[in-house]
Amino acid sequence: MGTGLFESRSWLAEGFRDQGRVQTHVEKLLQVLDTRHIPLTETQRERIVSCTDSELLNRWFVRAVTAGCAEEVFEAAGGEGAAGG
Repeated sequence: MGTGLFESRSWLAEGFRDQGRVQTHVEKLLQVLDTRHIPLTETQRERIVSCTDSELLNRWFVRAVTAGCAEEVFEAAGGEGAAGG
């Protein structure tokens, strides 16, 4: 009976850690785009900020390092860029 509370706290703590990871990915992605002087449309910025998939944000970050424009960040061979987020 006592373990339920600890399991709930653990689940809640993990959720906060996940949110923190996502927020960090968002901030770093926006930072690299800004540093590289790659402008974003309001739609592109909203797409990044509203994304909750840390793996997708990480893929976008990796692309942002070498992308020549924002569109290249969201492009993907498998089509993930069109629906991602």
